[in-house]
Order: sequence, then structure tokens, then C-alpha cells
Amino acid sequence: MGSFILMTQINNKHTFGQLFKLFRMKSGFRTLNALSNQFYKSGITISNSELSRWQNDKRTPKDRKTILVLIEILINHRGIRYIEEANSLLDIAGRGYLTESEISYLLLHTPLSIESEVSKNFDLQKLEEYQLKVRLNLPLSQRIDDYLESVSKKYNKTKAAIIRELIDRNMDLEENI
Repeated sequence: MGSFILMTQINNKHTFGQLFKLFRMKSGFRTLNALSNQFYKSGITISNSELSRWQNDKRTPKDRKTILVLIEILINHRGIRYIEEANSLLDIAGRGYLTESEISYLLLHTPLSIESEVSKNFDLQKLEEYQLKVRLNLPLSQRIDDYLESVSKKYNKTKAAIIRELIDRNMDLEENI
């Protein structure tokens, strides 16, 4: 029900500042300083006063990259969960919508969901091809770590437990050969 209320609020054409505050609070950033620190960790310095100007509709972020970093932060902290929500923030700032490559990046690197009306039209084959290219360019150790991470989340087990299971299965196979 919370998602329905949020999408209804978005569809009522709020200002950038209102959406910014809504997603910030939903993300758990109770202060602008906490969000400013997240920007800093992402390599961008944004002052509390600048964030305050955004929230009070005195300004919007100057460039698309800044809004994309904001969206990524908000996704990673569960303030934004759907492509439609990210697009609403970009759109109201006058920056259009997420491109397919931006969506692919966010789907690969964040917990963003494509399970919404607008995103059903997204080309999943292109996403899978992009994900494969990215994974193939990663070092083998990183690909193994990513695999273990995804399996550990899927089965709610630690990476160490999964490695033990894989080793045990391999030993069982060798004994049968």
C-alpha cells in the first residue's frame, strides 16, 4: 500500500523539492547533513545549504550526473524502488527520463526494481546482454565474488557456507568418478 500512496503522490505533480524531501525521508536520511555525507562518499561535494535550496525549491541540481548520483543513493537506501520514481525526479528537474544504459547500470548496481507499469516495456534482452558484457570484463575473482553474493542473498546463507557446500559437492563428484 505504501508504494501505491507514493505513486499517487508522484502523479499529482509535486515540485522537485517536495519529491526530493519525500524520497530523502523514505531513504532514512533524517538530516541533509547525512545525505551530504553520502554524496561525499560518492565523490561529489554538495553542501547542506545547497541541499536545502533543492528541498525548498530555490534550485535544482545543476547537471544530470548529480541527479543520477542522487537517484543511485536514494535507490541504495530504499527511498526509490522503481524506475517510475527515478524518472519522476529527473522529469520534474527538467532532465528527461533514464536512458536504457542508465537503467541497465542501475539495475546491475542497485536494488532498483523494474516491476512497474512503465518499466514493463524495457528491453530485458538488452539488459542481459549489457550485464554479460560487464561481467565478462570483470576479473575472475570479482565475478566469483559477485556470484557468491547473489547466491548468498537468494538462499540467505553466508558466502563461506556456500563455498563449503560447493567444495563438498565437488568432493562427492570426485569420489563417484
